[in-house]
Amino acid sequence: MKNTKNTSFWKIISHIMIPTLLLAVSFRDNLHAQQEPISTMFWNQYSYFNPAASGLFYKHAGTVTGHDQANSQDWKNRSAFANYSARIKALHGGLGIHYIFNQLIHTNNQKLMLSYSYHIKLGEKTTLAAGVSAGILNMRLNPNVKLPTQMPDPSFPKGKGFIMNSGIILKTNKLNIGISATQVTETPIKRINYTPVRHYFAVADYAFNIGNNFQLKPQAQLISDAIDHTIAGNLMAIYKEKYWIGASYRSTERFAFMGGWDILGKFRIGYAYETPPAHGFIFKASHEVVLGILLK
Repeated sequence: MKNTKNTSFWKIISHIMIPTLLLAVSFRDNLHAQQEPISTMFWNQYSYFNPAASGLFYKHAGTVTGHDQANSQDWKNRSAFANYSARIKALHGGLGIHYIFNQLIHTNNQKLMLSYSYHIKLGEKTTLAAGVSAGILNMRLNPNVKLPTQMPDPSFPKGKGFIMNSGIILKTNKLNIGISATQVTETPIKRINYTPVRHYFAVADYAFNIGNNFQLKPQAQLISDAIDHTIAGNLMAIYKEKYWIGASYRSTERFAFMGGWDILGKFRIGYAYETPPAHGFIFKASHEVVLGILLK
């Protein structure tokens, strides 16, 4: 008898996930900056930029993150992420809801998305997940801000459009690898002459146990729009699966330091400080705070 569960899974792969795998294809020559907001503690936003994470790591996971970067002019770079996902056995995966706010120079972006992730067991401790999310991008431009070159036309200050993300994750008890694409459809918002450009994400982490109480976890993240690329490497030290500190380096020549506490293994509080770009003349240091509820 044909395994209908596996057939359904590979249909998801072939019909939805193909854009995710085309990392080196579809170059764009009209883009001069990445559009997706950057998070220092990016793993707390995993289910947003890779919907395959919905319900994969926790039975229930809800996080709220605020990111603020100082600047030398009257320009702002602020982001807020609110993510909730739950594992639902009857759906063989998880569902999630995501709200993203990003204020960058003259633009205010808001995204509201719903996600679904399909999980397939490959072994006792190995799961392969494929996910997709879809929603609305609401963009507002502030024509009172003096714009850099190659930015959207502020003649019409509001617009809405459809957006979709997709991704896959291989999860084991120690190693996690994921690739994903956001803004997959690149649906233009004609009212403001703006096109959300496809972005690609790749994330990997591995947990090294040191004795019974300590764990070291190196992490890496790649973000690309097929023109600009940002790479971040992070090393976390975790004590008793509760207290964690870490340091990271981003390819834009920025360092970050972070720490947090997973209280009772259920409630997360964390803070990160990221140094200014080495050659930045506008934006300075950034601060990020995360609060979360994580139930396994």
